[in-house]
Amino acid sequence: MKLSVIIVSYNVRYFLERCLASVFKALAHIPAEVIVVDNASADDSCEMIQSTYPEVRLIQPGENLGFGRANNLALKEASGEYILFLNPDTLVREDSFEKCISYMDAHPDTGACGVMMIDGSGEILPESKRGFPTPWVSVCKMLGLHKVFPKSALFNGYYLGHLNYETDHPEIEVLTGAFLFTRKNILDRIGGFDEAYFMYGEDIDLSTRIRRAGYKIAYLANTRIVHYKGESTRKATLSYHKAFYQAMMIFANQYFSGASQKSYIFLIRLGIIVKGTLSWLKQKFFQFAPIALDAGLILTGIFGLKKIWSKLYFQTDYHFLPWAFWSNAVLFTLVWVVANYFNGLYDKRPGFKDILISASGGLILNLIAYSLLPEEMRSSRMLLLLSFLYVLMYLILSRTAFIYLKKGSRQLKEVILIGNASECDLAEKILSYTSLPYRVIRRLEDDMPGFSSREFSKMVEVLRPDQLIVCSPHLPFHDIIQMMSGLPEGVEVKLMTAGGTGIIGSPSKNTPGEMYTMDPRFHIQKQAYKRQKRIFDFCFSLWLLLFFPLFAFINRKPWKFLRNIVSVLSGSRQWVGIPPEISKSMQISNGKPSILIPLPFDQKLNDTSFSSQYILHYAMYYSIWMDLDICLRNLQSLDQ
Repeated sequence: MKLSVIIVSYNVRYFLERCLASVFKALAHIPAEVIVVDNASADDSCEMIQSTYPEVRLIQPGENLGFGRANNLALKEASGEYILFLNPDTLVREDSFEKCISYMDAHPDTGACGVMMIDGSGEILPESKRGFPTPWVSVCKMLGLHKVFPKSALFNGYYLGHLNYETDHPEIEVLTGAFLFTRKNILDRIGGFDEAYFMYGEDIDLSTRIRRAGYKIAYLANTRIVHYKGESTRKATLSYHKAFYQAMMIFANQYFSGASQKSYIFLIRLGIIVKGTLSWLKQKFFQFAPIALDAGLILTGIFGLKKIWSKLYFQTDYHFLPWAFWSNAVLFTLVWVVANYFNGLYDKRPGFKDILISASGGLILNLIAYSLLPEEMRSSRMLLLLSFLYVLMYLILSRTAFIYLKKGSRQLKEVILIGNASECDLAEKILSYTSLPYRVIRRLEDDMPGFSSREFSKMVEVLRPDQLIVCSPHLPFHDIIQMMSGLPEGVEVKLMTAGGTGIIGSPSKNTPGEMYTMDPRFHIQKQAYKRQKRIFDFCFSLWLLLFFPLFAFINRKPWKFLRNIVSVLSGSRQWVGIPPEISKSMQISNGKPSILIPLPFDQKLNDTSFSSQYILHYAMYYSIWMDLDICLRNLQSLDQ
């Protein structure tokens, strides 16, 4: 066995499918094996591998082991002379493995090698070659000096900016774990990845141990791969900064000592705190800015209505007591903003029905709250009714304006499809399921283009498409990657999966991998409906608790019924949910354990042959009224 390709996968079914297609093309003339470790994916990655690539050795540990542990698990079963650790969101050229093997065979003093990586738009990824992160190198990276002086050995040591990307380099310091080609006998000597690292830093550590074992690490520019990545989207989260900080602390303790260790730890800690805080503030700003804007404009509108109503009806500007008015105005505003939040007006593009429900629901809650206030704290019911009309009009106008502005910012995508007629038809069908505005300007059906030809380059220059979608699974990856490297700036390349189930791609390294599929969009998985479901569970449980003696009488197990109420109130269970075996087959999150399952009106709870079609309808078109209907029809079965 010459080569063992090890891939660790987690919820990237469509990228993995395309990755494996490129891997097997590159292994056409190489005695090799492919091992995939699935880190407990919730999608159908494992089913896809078993049906489409039965020759893959699939390992399912049943939990998320992290990057290092999962790779080591596969390494124990690998038998190749060479080992390639490969990310599932990559595409390799047909000659990538042969070039690596030829180089390593000819250079026995080289312990590992990497290749040039490009992103989904053809731009070279700087992490194709990296330097050892000394304190100075890390400071330059954190301060952004590597961007100011990209070709400086002094300021861009992290990405070895002084070394040309288009030239082979027999000695670099660090390889990325996305494509790390090494020798099995070296890993047997020094061990695989350090399992103390969970997500970040493992590749730096392994590269360093290979070099300290007396071997060189090489960078090869004569072949290249595509690496779809979206690191920047994860770096905005606190969990990322926590994992990165922990990894760097492990690294510092292993490779530095004395003053160097202390300075490194101080700089990393300072950088993590500053960048983490700024990222968190940025994330929260964009999350809460629409809510704060709504609150400010609703409160301002209520104040304006007060002035107008006071002047027209009472003939004075100061009819309402200030403290009574402001306490009412703040209360009304808060209730309407909360109603908007729980109805999903900040998560989706709302329709008129959503806006009407939010405004009306807020009015009802405000009327209830107003009636409970002491007499001296009430301003005016008429002011509340006028505020309702204002909020309704404001929400309609503001959301309409937002949709108009968003349409203006999301220009029509002009697309060229490459493939035969049936493949192009399938691509258009997939695109029709997305909400993206697009227009197919050319279908290259009859003869596949030579991507390096002058005619193809001229066509792209003249038509200036936004996207090229390669629909055919038969085009050589060598040609596809060569095409991506030579496209004008701003032209994206997307690929249809080998099975024709989706379209994948990524505009740049700073955006997450994009995926277009024909999979149904389930309401029950959307955040707005999850919040509504939790509100229903809480309110329905309170109602049951209030009339517990009555409902305990109709349930045969009153104490089990009471425990169910408490468990739903605490959030550990839900009243209605999809059975685990159905949720797995539908590839949706099951959520918390449920007491009831969705059933048609004429079906009993104890009927085990429940209708999966009705459950699919429940998941796709979920609303709290469905839960209410199911619970009311099964009041005598709430002790399940």
